[in-house]
Amino acid sequence: MGIGKGFWDELRPLARMEDLRSLRGKKLAIDLSYWLVQQQTAVKDQHVRKPHLRLTFYRVVKLVSKVGALPVFVVDGEPPALKDGVRMERFKRFCDVDEFSLPEFWTSEENCGSRNPVFEENVEDCVTLLELLGMPVLRAEGEAESLCAALNREGLVDACVSPDSDALVHGAKCVIKTLQLENKNKGPEVELYRAEDIEASMGLRREHLVALALLVGCDYAPEGVPGVGCASALRLLRCYEESEILDRLRAWGRGELSYKDEVEVEAVDNAAENRSRVSHCSKCGHPGNKKVHTRSGCQECSAASADNLTDCMPKPTDFHCSCPSCLEKAKNKTEKRLNDWWAKICHKMSTTPGFPDEEIISLFLDSEIETEEDISMYASDIDWSVPDVEELEIFLEDHLFWDPLYVRQKILPLLTHFYLTELASAPTGSSSKPLLLGAYAPLCIQRIKIEQGEPLYRLAWKSMKEGVDGQQWLSLNLDATPAAEIKRKRTGELGETDPEEDELVELEPEENDFCFTTDENMEVVKAACPDLVARFDREQEEKHAARAKVNKRKKVVACDIKKRSILSYFKQEKQVQNTQEWDATGCGKSPVEELPSQTPKKEAVVCCPTGTESLIASLNSKSKTTRFSLVSPPPVPGTPRRKVSKSVARRLSLDKF
Repeated sequence: MGIGKGFWDELRPLARMEDLRSLRGKKLAIDLSYWLVQQQTAVKDQHVRKPHLRLTFYRVVKLVSKVGALPVFVVDGEPPALKDGVRMERFKRFCDVDEFSLPEFWTSEENCGSRNPVFEENVEDCVTLLELLGMPVLRAEGEAESLCAALNREGLVDACVSPDSDALVHGAKCVIKTLQLENKNKGPEVELYRAEDIEASMGLRREHLVALALLVGCDYAPEGVPGVGCASALRLLRCYEESEILDRLRAWGRGELSYKDEVEVEAVDNAAENRSRVSHCSKCGHPGNKKVHTRSGCQECSAASADNLTDCMPKPTDFHCSCPSCLEKAKNKTEKRLNDWWAKICHKMSTTPGFPDEEIISLFLDSEIETEEDISMYASDIDWSVPDVEELEIFLEDHLFWDPLYVRQKILPLLTHFYLTELASAPTGSSSKPLLLGAYAPLCIQRIKIEQGEPLYRLAWKSMKEGVDGQQWLSLNLDATPAAEIKRKRTGELGETDPEEDELVELEPEENDFCFTTDENMEVVKAACPDLVARFDREQEEKHAARAKVNKRKKVVACDIKKRSILSYFKQEKQVQNTQEWDATGCGKSPVEELPSQTPKKEAVVCCPTGTESLIASLNSKSKTTRFSLVSPPPVPGTPRRKVSKSVARRLSLDKF
């Protein structure tokens, strides 16, 4: 909750909306209880086994390996007694029960301050999981947001992740209110607020925020001062410096100061005020009256008119007279309104029992980190280590029933991230380089992958230890294509390779012997494996040069081809003269033209192969309607073609013999 009555709404214009990439390399202090409550709300109606462990595991892996942030988890200590009422209200609201239906065990004074045992068990399970993942976990003496703010204030972390505005009151410099790792609603991934922006825009510093929490309410005093909202409280706080605001609240609460001590109240003589009143015209609003202005005109309207008219002009709806009498009257009204406001707010503070509560002020201003020894102690506790894979497999198998192979697959991005980070921080002159899990090392960079708008290196890993197979360790082959399969894809069905493809892509034999691949941040890989990055850049330049060479060659070949006419792409029918000759026997298979039966009187020319002159002469003498020739004339337009009749064919065969 934090500061109530719309404080986040007042800060909304100061919010900074950023993406997850802005958190790379940042140390984040995270309130673990806030994460658990958020996870329970997300999967409240789903049947998931121990969702607090499942979501914590996935969130930590993504936050570290993909985002690149370094989380520091803070666990609540013993809650203060002032927060018992708020905690009980939250419990009833979350469980949807009323106070009368609760058992006597929960409402008794000795057990009212104790935490929910189920929630405490979930917190301890998450602490064990985080320690196995190599994350630092700190235990606060009191509230977790107080320790988060102290870590941020002393520079041990870069920001606090908490939706509770109390972190700002405790002195945090940067508070991340919203952190969306799975941005399904396409909203802002990171919503953060900075104390310097609040001070520059609203003039509020830490003690101002403490006074604001006392006035409008907080987790320790939800009601605050009755009748005082956030706008009135901010108006009051802007009138005083940070060093004097809390002393003023103490004096007002004890009744030592009244509103007359805050403003200068002048005695007003009502009789003199009535005597000094000046009548005004009801039409134009200027000094005088309508009767006088009708008879002798209005000087104010005449001066304002362009034509120097003496008649009164109608006054606008938002007219305010600027005569000395009206200005004095408006000033007196403003002072009276201010006096009334001060009188009301001072009366409300003085009549609130126990205002201001010194215990609440101490809770906000006291810090768990006060000396240099405290700073060095917490700094030594903030350390990230490589996850314990074997113990993690046993823990998740017992609580979530996960297979060890599945745990290895999901924990692999976190392992490679820590390995590359350690490799990047190693001295440049060191000859021996460590191995991932004592067996694996990066082999090459396959390609660049774009994931959610961020370019990543697809890094291939190989086994450097004899008898250790990464594919068997993971029980799968992550994008690992055998060399025979790559060769088969690059060759055709008949075993013929494309010379242009061979020129563009050249895979070295050892690059196909990798065990698995991971997607890593480009900056981390550049710092950890500069030789692989240089080799990959060189190969990309060679590929681009070869591709440009092939494209240039194709362009030259295309220019050498003669341009064809557009008519060459369409079929054209041509009339070909039949000049085929018959053989010596006079037999042939060429068609013969004859006139149709319905036009017997019209003479037609029938084409046939050339033969002897005697045969042609005998045929012409015996036929009355058909004439034969040695050369086929061009076809007559509109003349149908059909086969020679059987009688003519029989006669030709008889005359031959």
